[in-house]
Amino acid sequence: MFHPARELLASRFSFTATGLEVVGRDCEYRMISRGKGIESVTLLGGFKRGEYFEVEVERMAGSGCVAVGVAEKERSVEKHKLPGWGEGSCGYHSDDGRKFISDSYGEAYGPAFKEGDRVGCGWMKGIVFFTK
Repeated sequence: MFHPARELLASRFSFTATGLEVVGRDCEYRMISRGKGIESVTLLGGFKRGEYFEVEVERMAGSGCVAVGVAEKERSVEKHKLPGWGEGSCGYHSDDGRKFISDSYGEAYGPAFKEGDRVGCGWMKGIVFFTK
């Protein structure tokens, strides 16, 4: 059974030129940093089994937007596009609280989030959800 409150058990953490890479038991994650903060969290390895992670927004640059989301391994989040805007990705955006699934319009989902907030992202059997 999938338990969203379970912590991600990482076996390796490493900092790269583009951000933080976290490797778990059956999956690999990469946090992509563009500019002054972490803008996205991308899944590398497909939606093979249920997982959950959380991101705490420590600092935001001005009126910027933080997006937490996932993308299929075969797809990448294009430069200047947040997770959810590109094909094969899904994201929850801080500026408007909208959820985007492979489109740039999105749908009302939850509250906007800001510095100090903790945002979670989970998936199981192809279903992605977010928490705040």
